[in-house]
Amino acid sequence: MPNGDEIVQLLNEKKPINECHLDEIFPRGLNQCVLVIKDEHGRILATKPVDKRDEESVKPFLQRMKNLGLLFRVFYTDGCRAYFNAIRAVFGQKVAIQYDYFHIIQNAWRHLWKWSVAHRREIKKRSDKVTTPWYKKKLETLAVELWNNRYLLFKAEQRMTDDEKERLLEIVTADQKVGNLRTFLSGVWHIFEDSQDENEAKEALKKLKTLPTDSKKPKAFQRVFEDKVF
Repeated sequence: MPNGDEIVQLLNEKKPINECHLDEIFPRGLNQCVLVIKDEHGRILATKPVDKRDEESVKPFLQRMKNLGLLFRVFYTDGCRAYFNAIRAVFGQKVAIQYDYFHIIQNAWRHLWKWSVAHRREIKKRSDKVTTPWYKKKLETLAVELWNNRYLLFKAEQRMTDDEKERLLEIVTADQKVGNLRTFLSGVWHIFEDSQDENEAKEALKKLKTLPTDSKKPKAFQRVFEDKVF
């Protein structure tokens, strides 16, 4: 039976592997970081435990792939500079390096989560200051609902139960700013889930930059684009 590297070579000979997803995992019980390479078909091609996630540790791993005959044209990875430098050192300047879907979403969600938490705190502060009983109760209830459903606000609709959809509808009806958040999140998902080619993705991104349209865009929304992962 062929070993792991020989299997990778056979797969590449049968159908050239052009894309690479470079990432890492931290398995339980292991004090090392494990580098992982997957191809465009979602197959794990190779793994390697390393003591540090630095350039000198990553380059031999990539060189091993190159020695097997893998001539990647595109790398998908996070913003780790060590990965970027190692890819350039081994595969040269012509290979494309892009943020992967997970890290683009993670980056966007990080900014928007901070905004959501701050927004909820602001509502709670307002509820402490107002004296009108009915309005005070409304703000207090909204603050509680935002906290209890904080993860639901970021959940894709197709993964929600009917009960979750109903709860979310009640929240966005009561709070327009949260409605704007959901609209913006839907715009992010639309780029990756619905676009069939690069032009459609660019058009979806262009539309996303105009959202929300019915109020001043919070700074957190703009920071999603300033980080240059889109």
